[in-house]
Amino acid sequence: MIALRRIALFVLLVLGLAVSALPGFAAEETSPVDVAKQMLQAMSQAVDKGDVDAVAALYAEKGVVLFPGGTTATGREAIRKSYADNQKMGANKLVFRGARAYGAGPQVTLVCTWDLTITPKDKKPAVFSGRSLIYLQRLNETWQIVFDMFQANQIKQ
Repeated sequence: MIALRRIALFVLLVLGLAVSALPGFAAEETSPVDVAKQMLQAMSQAVDKGDVDAVAALYAEKGVVLFPGGTTATGREAIRKSYADNQKMGANKLVFRGARAYGAGPQVTLVCTWDLTITPKDKKPAVFSGRSLIYLQRLNETWQIVFDMFQANQIKQ
């Protein structure tokens, strides 16, 4: 149960994406679809590299992540710590399977599905499938995740 919570926390954190170690990414594109594509690409890259700081940087300073089972991480540092704890379980690979983006101006809501593979050292990979609801805002000329909620299920192999 603890492992599943950690995986769930990791997945949620994984859904926070980063192009650099700076919070968010430049708000050059204003289309919700463009914002979603950039965020998902940044998240995948950060997770696949195991870059805890890059994942945390995708979140607003007071961002909130709601994990399955009722656990919550509030604030960028708590989100970074949760991601770091989950990263200790093994190498991660995040693949987004689909996404829809809604919004206008400085706000975008993103709904997406994903697969996360965690490969512990000297063990078989564990594959999780899930979906996320992410609320993004343009803050100080960068897009940041303000709220992130997800569900995850382990795929039997």
